[in-house]
Amino acid sequence: VIPNAVELDRFMVKNIDPAAIKAVREKYQLPEDKMLACFVGRLGKEKSVDVLLDYWAREIRPEDGIHLMVIGDGPVREELEQQARDLGITDMVLFTGAIPHAELPPYLAVCDVYVTASLSDTNSISMLEGMAGGLPGLQLYAELNADQVTDGVNGYMFRDAAEMGQRLRQIRDMEPEELQKLKTSV
Repeated sequence: VIPNAVELDRFMVKNIDPAAIKAVREKYQLPEDKMLACFVGRLGKEKSVDVLLDYWAREIRPEDGIHLMVIGDGPVREELEQQARDLGITDMVLFTGAIPHAELPPYLAVCDVYVTASLSDTNSISMLEGMAGGLPGLQLYAELNADQVTDGVNGYMFRDAAEMGQRLRQIRDMEPEELQKLKTSV
């Protein structure tokens, strides 16, 4: 197996223009006092963003101060946006639409964690790009993807909605030194 290649330098926060990061935060009115999780990818059924939204609705509350940014477009985007409305989570979930790859680094830089429920990505380029930018990975467990995230080293696996919520709150509540260790191990 040959792993996917990622241009690590392009996604390292130290190499991203602070003005570009600020512009993304301002464009979407992203508050700095909220934890921001992100998913990046083609919005197709195989990416299981619907599962992520269901889990979010079950486990994350506005008072948790955790938001989700879904970056991408695809054939099920309208269905996913409707699902978020139906679940009553639009105040915690933002759909950006397609972002050109060259413009992606500052989007990842405003985030705190990369989260995915996709079982079709056994070596997700988007997650690797997020990790290159220091984002811990939070991934739905499957045997095929078990080696991408190492619990407590570069992120965490989760097996259900409750564990996803628990891991998000755990990352949110980490002491700065503990979080920095997690971010630099990716």
